[in-house]
Amino acid sequence: MSQLSLYLAVVIALLAVGGYGTSRVRRALDRHRRKARARHASHGEDRAERLLRAHGYKILERQAVQPWDLQVNGETHRVRLRADFLVGRKQRRYIAEVKTGKHVANLVHGPTRRQLLEYSHAFDVHGILLVRIDEAAIDEVIFPPPRHTNESTGVHPWLLLGGLAAGLLAITEWLSR
Repeated sequence: MSQLSLYLAVVIALLAVGGYGTSRVRRALDRHRRKARARHASHGEDRAERLLRAHGYKILERQAVQPWDLQVNGETHRVRLRADFLVGRKQRRYIAEVKTGKHVANLVHGPTRRQLLEYSHAFDVHGILLVRIDEAAIDEVIFPPPRHTNESTGVHPWLLLGGLAAGLLAITEWLSR
């Protein structure tokens, strides 16, 4: 074996060992980050529970799970949604979602907004609460109803009601003659 071949073999071996070591270190760091995020989230949920109770909410369920059926091309797909809390206050039930950090605890943040919108459709509750831990704040989030027409008639519901009211008024006036 020539000296060049020996150097080449050593370099290849070092690269392989380095790549393996880098991969192991990267996995260990990822594992550490996931555990740290889980601890942070758990700590945030503990703080949120105290905050919710201080605002008069009763914790009905932690990590509330709701199956939700979606139709995709006529085929039903069941998904499972998991919300941080199901809470109650004054005969009303709410889903409470806990967020830490200014970025995700803001409804301008699309994923947070879409998550809460999804919960508002899937869970049988009166409202959605966004619990912003860093600000120790609870926001009740209300989404407007979807904008669409009455599919059976193609007429907007308000136009239909207006037409009915005008018809009743005309009948009442005709009968009073």
